[in-house]
Amino acid sequence: MVVVDGMGERECRDLLASQRFGRLAVVREGRPQVFLVSYTLDLSGAVVFEADRPQGLAGVSNHHVTFEVDHVEPDGAGWCVVVQGVVHQTSATSLRFAPGAKRPLRDAYLMRIHTTKLAGRRLTAEGASPAKGSAASASSLLSPA
Repeated sequence: MVVVDGMGERECRDLLASQRFGRLAVVREGRPQVFLVSYTLDLSGAVVFEADRPQGLAGVSNHHVTFEVDHVEPDGAGWCVVVQGVVHQTSATSLRFAPGAKRPLRDAYLMRIHTTKLAGRRLTAEGASPAKGSAASASSLLSPA
């Protein structure tokens, strides 16, 4: 049995800040595409990533996207955070980062996700440590309101 617990915004942002890689999903030419990207968070908590032309990500500016990060512990417990929003090309000079925060390596194709929806959940295998957060159903993480 798996227990699902929801997370608040602060916990979601803290978990996003703890990782470096995530998956960016976008629909282009009628087909879903998923890209592994290296990312960081700016001072506002927005996801910022580098887009390389060979990956085709430089062309997703102004598209609706879904960004997902997850982590699994050795005991089988884990979590995932999903960000939905619109991605825009930006520059390093227009971004502010917290002291000591990971920063993008290059400025050529920086992309920033303007978040419209943020959700997270913890999955705890039966017998594992109790999950943090309030109880939530196992329904879709970002089900329509």
